[in-house]
Amino acid sequence: MDTTANIEKLPSSSTISLFWVVANIFSIFGGVLLGKFLYDFLYPFFYPYQDPPGLHIFSLVDDPVQRMVFIGLSIGILTGFLEKLVLQKHKLQWNGWILANVLGWSFGFAAAEGLEMLGWQWGIPQLLGGMIIGVSQWIVLRQYLVKSYWWIAACIIGSFAILSWVPVGYTFLMILKEYSIPIIVAGLIIGIFTGATLSLLLTLSSLQEN
Repeated sequence: MDTTANIEKLPSSSTISLFWVVANIFSIFGGVLLGKFLYDFLYPFFYPYQDPPGLHIFSLVDDPVQRMVFIGLSIGILTGFLEKLVLQKHKLQWNGWILANVLGWSFGFAAAEGLEMLGWQWGIPQLLGGMIIGVSQWIVLRQYLVKSYWWIAACIIGSFAILSWVPVGYTFLMILKEYSIPIIVAGLIIGIFTGATLSLLLTLSSLQEN
């Protein structure tokens, strides 16, 4: 484990959490809208709607899953970038954080939607999707923070709302008009859970060093 900054050198753990929450709100809200935009307006130019003769490549993935991949990918890029800025602001250099977010959110969204389409219920698809997100980020975190496994639990709980509320069948404008507030609330929820956990883990890591 290699902590690259000591919590005592930071302004306060509450400051880190505040920036972290704001970053998550912007990334979740912006990522959902960006993902829908890319799918609705750009994807048709690149996607071969008919499989090559004798092959079943693109048709193996249902349309809602494809849309969730676009949204997850967009959220992962924005989340990774904005959270990286927060980390750098507080002198924390975590290699691979952006990639971990891109992979975790993309596969997490795809898994949650795919399992739900297969008939899985009772929130299990969302919990497993959140676990994928958490584990992907934990692979990076475990190199820098003690007891980083708590991050997985924070992601599972925090991401449950956004994995449940994304209206994949709605257009970009419909989401913007009707679902802006729920999406912002979902970003707030995951920001609070992961931000509080980040502050705790930084504190524990600092105490162990001292």
